[in-house]
Amino acid sequence: MVFIETTHQPMSAALSEFLKHELDKRGWSRREAADKFGISPTALTMLINIPDRIPDLPTLRGIADGLKQPLARLLELAGYPVERDALTPSSLTPKEEAFIARLSPEQRRLALEIVRQMLGESQDQ
Repeated sequence: MVFIETTHQPMSAALSEFLKHELDKRGWSRREAADKFGISPTALTMLINIPDRIPDLPTLRGIADGLKQPLARLLELAGYPVERDALTPSSLTPKEEAFIARLSPEQRRLALEIVRQMLGESQDQ
């Protein structure tokens, strides 16, 4: 696991609390969770106990996959800036997230337009 030096305000305390909650909720030990995330138990312990460290993208992807959570949610919790649009809410599954990521900008624009029309919203929003 690699930790990133960053100039933005870390929110890893939020990630730490989230991880503690998820492990408790699922009844997972840190070792069991680390195995599911593809990281070492030591790395997981560091994420939980040292909230000023920010994990790298592969680590966050492993955690997102292991918890079946959208990567965008883990990125936000870790303090990374995440650009949001109507097609990337934090409730997307990893499979949905991967599908949307494959869309071209024009396809994303058209999909958003369709969603807005279905919701009866104007295109200017």
